[in-house]
Amino acid sequence: MKALNSSFVRKLERIFAGFEAVKEKAKEFEPFDRVNEVMNLIGEHLDANAVVANEDMEPVGGIFEAMEELEKHVADMGETGILLNAAALAAAITHPGLLHTEEDFTRIRSFISTETEPQLTGRTKLATHADASYTPSATETICRGTGHGETDNGDAAAAILDAWSGTLVTVSGSSDRFLASGLYGYQMANAAEMLRGYDGWDGVDKVVEMLEGVFLPMKWIFSRIIMGLGLIIIGLMFVPYPSIILLLLLDVELIVYVYVQWDLCNIASLHAIGVLGDNQTAIDQAITYFKEGEGMGALNNAIWTLHEEEHSGKPLGQGQEAGRDQGHSVLDFSLLGVVAQQAYNQGEDLFALNENLILAGAEYVFKYNTNNSVPFTTYTNSHGTATEISSSGRGGIRPVAELLYAHYHGIKGLNASWIGAYRDLVVEAGDGAEGGGGVVGIMALPVGGMISLGLELRCFGWSE
Repeated sequence: MKALNSSFVRKLERIFAGFEAVKEKAKEFEPFDRVNEVMNLIGEHLDANAVVANEDMEPVGGIFEAMEELEKHVADMGETGILLNAAALAAAITHPGLLHTEEDFTRIRSFISTETEPQLTGRTKLATHADASYTPSATETICRGTGHGETDNGDAAAAILDAWSGTLVTVSGSSDRFLASGLYGYQMANAAEMLRGYDGWDGVDKVVEMLEGVFLPMKWIFSRIIMGLGLIIIGLMFVPYPSIILLLLLDVELIVYVYVQWDLCNIASLHAIGVLGDNQTAIDQAITYFKEGEGMGALNNAIWTLHEEEHSGKPLGQGQEAGRDQGHSVLDFSLLGVVAQQAYNQGEDLFALNENLILAGAEYVFKYNTNNSVPFTTYTNSHGTATEISSSGRGGIRPVAELLYAHYHGIKGLNASWIGAYRDLVVEAGDGAEGGGGVVGIMALPVGGMISLGLELRCFGWSE
């Protein structure tokens, strides 16, 4: 048996608190006495710190049974049961709880106050990007394809979010607009989540309204819908009506059109918007698709086959874009890290999913990008067939490994040697700390530096 991660325990505590907050309204219902009894039982387990998990990190024991019974009785309580359930779900969402939690901010402040390296150098590089006098240039349309204690910077960040949430109404352009909605959606949601407790800002609801109104409808998680729709429109223009039926029957083939990052950035965005807006439905949809979806962003498709490393026996997971180029391959693992970290901070350990499959995939891509050989299995999709791993962009400096290394090595104590080797390569190239996704000259991501936020060292870095 293992102890569950602290985020899950905090989630149970908040569920308990959520029911407590509204239970007075439920006393008139017959099942209430039993609900109250079960809640007390859950509280006893929490007080005793008796929350444990099996080898698959699933909750077991009395608290799990109590939660199931609680859910059953609440379902019998009509509208008040709905109220209780809504309160529990909202209470179960951690704030701040996307890429960073309050514990992370406390750790960061400690690093800075004690002038710990290399975190201090990372913070210094971040500070060079801050411009408290920056004036946002928010527009109604985005077109694609065709602080550490400084209140001035906090005010500027709030002004940027307010400007965009009060102005943006659409994301347009070619099909790349779905990349924009995914990438910029999760990044803006993270910015708002970090700022939501800032004394100088009360605009989180406006940001949620904008993200849910503009970005959320664009989530390209079910990529077959977008590609299928385009083909159906063409079919309507040039061929008889029955062709629609044929295209729908061929829908399963359309899923393989997109590459991994199209799905992943939209999974990250859907999840982040869900957390920011206390939208459990969006959170659940993102997690379910990542675990069980048919598209390339589902974990078993993103890392689709395993090899065994010679001598060590370590599993190495070949990613879907390994035969395309290394810029996109590494980006995939940046986004896998984002999805997993956001979920972990809400009590869902996707890092551990499928026997640490993200770890196996990251070890593969970072081993190759530190100039070491890896095996390759021929891969075919609608773009063609790759018979060997692509060397295009190999060894580029990309600020994406710190998050994964901090989790697998720092938190889990697992062998993440190739992730660590690549992390060290990036830090060395940055003279002690990578400078973030917008630094020209150090970045080698496929389409612009800010696809990956970077500056992970000060946020996730652990002192060895």
